[in-house]
Amino acid sequence: MKIDRGIGVTVKKELKTALRDRRTLFSTIILPILLPFLMFLPAVFASKKTKKLKENPTKVVLLGQELLPGIEDSLKVYANVKFFVGDELEKLVKEERADVGLEIKRSTGDTLTWTIVLYYDPLRMESRVGYEKIRSALLLFSSSLTERRLKKIGVESKYIKPIVLEEKSVASPEEMGGEMAGMFIALLIIIGSFSGGMPIAIDATAGEKERKTLETLLAAPVSRNSLVFGKFLAALTVSFLSVLLTIISVSIVGTYVSRFFPLSEFSFSISMDTQTFLILLLMTVLTISFIVALEIAVGIFARTYREAQSYLTPLTILIILPVVFLQLLPPRPSNTTMLIPILNTIYVIKEGIKGNLPIDYAKIAVASSLIYAYIALKWAFRMFRSERAILR
Repeated sequence: MKIDRGIGVTVKKELKTALRDRRTLFSTIILPILLPFLMFLPAVFASKKTKKLKENPTKVVLLGQELLPGIEDSLKVYANVKFFVGDELEKLVKEERADVGLEIKRSTGDTLTWTIVLYYDPLRMESRVGYEKIRSALLLFSSSLTERRLKKIGVESKYIKPIVLEEKSVASPEEMGGEMAGMFIALLIIIGSFSGGMPIAIDATAGEKERKTLETLLAAPVSRNSLVFGKFLAALTVSFLSVLLTIISVSIVGTYVSRFFPLSEFSFSISMDTQTFLILLLMTVLTISFIVALEIAVGIFARTYREAQSYLTPLTILIILPVVFLQLLPPRPSNTTMLIPILNTIYVIKEGIKGNLPIDYAKIAVASSLIYAYIALKWAFRMFRSERAILR
């Protein structure tokens, strides 16, 4: 490929066009910043509302409480409830006059047990939260009742609970947090690579054909390879910027959201050496290059902007497919998985963030990704040299 100043001119032209296009500007710059907020803030509001509902009294209508002495006092101790009388429990809950309904019955032919029917509306948050509060309170009341009965006859509780389960995970909280964070960041990079560069890649190819400006561009004293490489670099720059903004935005939002969802079994902190950081950066650039080159090639084949989008939609599914199958693959990478495009990027980023990336596997992943990016770019060059594809 002949390198000349036409590459720089093409890059500058495409970037200026992208910045002037509101659609491209929104989808590649603004949306990556706003999307994490739109994704996580509803969960924060729901968490705040759930916490408030747990603190506020739950409206409970009780029927048959005389059959089970102590039930009212126990519910007041174990759950913050407000009782009122009613007969049609299901109707009261359905009409939102009560959050939860409790109907107490004596078990047929049994003087030692009771049947408690809980009425709640799973479509209403107040009722769902109230149901969880009442259910937990009833389980505690049942346990205390069992303890009193056993104590009365002189039997210890261990006789009816001979087995005590104790769980111990061999994965540390740091490893669990790194696994989840690595998977999430890798997924963001894959999706961001595709969506970030797609508008400018399509606009620089199918968009040019649709506006009838591609013929004028081809008549300029610039080689076709330089034109393709310039368009490729412009799309690569915008796509990388989109991925970077997405990660920064998610990091900011994640820091804020973590205060509302404290998980003791997960702990996450990034600690990697310079070599691992450079490998992750290189894999990210190569993956974006591979995806953007495919978008350029498909875009020049399409007649219109919309047709290019219709071609690239199935490609999006194909690229995200390795993420779906990742759950079925071994948790540790192998030489084979390091040869599979996209999947090798996910493994490298995930293991790199966890801090246990094998260098041998990383070398295979980098080499294979470099080859895939080169093949995709060569295909884009070939499509641009094809008069049949240009004149479609």
